[in-house]
Amino acid sequence: MILLRVAGGEYALPLGCVVEVVRMAALTPAPGGPGHVLGLLDLRGRVVPVMDLGTRLGLANGEPGLSTPICVVEAGGHAFGLVADAVTDVRPLSGPLERLEGTPADSPVAGVTHVGGRLVSVLDPDALAGAPPSTEPGQAGRVGAGR
Repeated sequence: MILLRVAGGEYALPLGCVVEVVRMAALTPAPGGPGHVLGLLDLRGRVVPVMDLGTRLGLANGEPGLSTPICVVEAGGHAFGLVADAVTDVRPLSGPLERLEGTPADSPVAGVTHVGGRLVSVLDPDALAGAPPSTEPGQAGRVGAGR
């Protein structure tokens, strides 16, 4: 899993869904998109919508800078970028994933696990991808688009 820091908390994504991590670049505005979509990234000819992970999770969002990471993910049939404050570590999932009672079915948090003696929220990339699309109509953001 890849560990991300967002608004002072730690979150994890399964490594299998992570395509790459890139530095912040100029984003093209996505008019009419949801508030958590910062814009569109041209990733070597592939159009990728980029979300502010903090805003998507209902947390405070920071002001991205040039060194802010964008974690490019493929899930739910789409590629998208997640802006975090930092990428802190990459490691195997060592403990069991504990589901949280009362979590809504559409929650982007799949559960929690222990990492280095602390609790880390594990994100569900499919639930994150299930956010309202900001690049329709067309192929923008779809896996394989622009290839």
